[in-house]
Amino acid sequence: MARRTDGGVAACDLPAMQPDIFIAIIACAALHALWNSFLKIKADPAVATTMLAVGGGIAGTGLLCFTGMPDPRALPFLALSVVIHLFYWTSLGKAYAAGDVCRVYPLARGAAPVITTLLAIPLFGEFPSAHAWAGIATVTAGVFLIAIKRDAGTVELNRDTLKFAAMVAVTIPAYSLVDGYGGRLAGSGFAYTAFLYVCNGWALLAYGLVKQRAALIETLDRNWHLGLFTGSLSLLSYAVAIWAMSHAPIGLVAALRETSILFALGFASVLLKERLRFAGVAGATLVLSGLVVIRMA
Repeated sequence: MARRTDGGVAACDLPAMQPDIFIAIIACAALHALWNSFLKIKADPAVATTMLAVGGGIAGTGLLCFTGMPDPRALPFLALSVVIHLFYWTSLGKAYAAGDVCRVYPLARGAAPVITTLLAIPLFGEFPSAHAWAGIATVTAGVFLIAIKRDAGTVELNRDTLKFAAMVAVTIPAYSLVDGYGGRLAGSGFAYTAFLYVCNGWALLAYGLVKQRAALIETLDRNWHLGLFTGSLSLLSYAVAIWAMSHAPIGLVAALRETSILFALGFASVLLKERLRFAGVAGATLVLSGLVVIRMA
């Protein structure tokens, strides 16, 4: 059996998913939904995403003291990932400024694997099976249910929410692919993630100081502890995901991570007091069901 330097096994010879990995991925999904919910608690989401990235950079610096630096071969992937994540974080802030967590989160997470599947047709000549098309149709129906906005008896599509959530969804498969390769070359998924978060923190801090300097400085001064906490949650969640993909089939890991949609609905209701509409809950259920079908096709 071919083995990796960080204790994982080669992608071509992975064992069945072990119970500890299963539990870790579910915990990772819950953490991901939790830190997303915190973005709307005390600050403008556009500023809060930068604060979280800075907090993640500080936490990443501490983690690097234990993991050491990633292998230099991973540096090109890290550089590309930082650029992609800059678009991800800024789009995420705009998405949460335009809509609630219970709407944005399922849209972004649910649309990402569908976009990946559709792009694989022209890029790699991979045509989805009948089951996969059924999953795509189910996810699409769920996305529209979530995006529908009811106001004074009328029904309309919340275009801003849909637009920015779609921008987030496009970046997810991009950075996942880049970080998947980069993490394997780095020799340690935790070292790769830690260094990535340090770079992301500096990049988002520079961007925030240019775009919204006064608001960012005020938010960091008043809520730096929240930024450090949520940034640490984000770092831990992503590090566990990359580690899991080195020890279990990527498709299974990705499918389990989408359970975060259900966690997000719960956190949005309990922490943010967002009203869960029947259409939104039904849409999220359709999205999750469709993703399972796609992953099992």
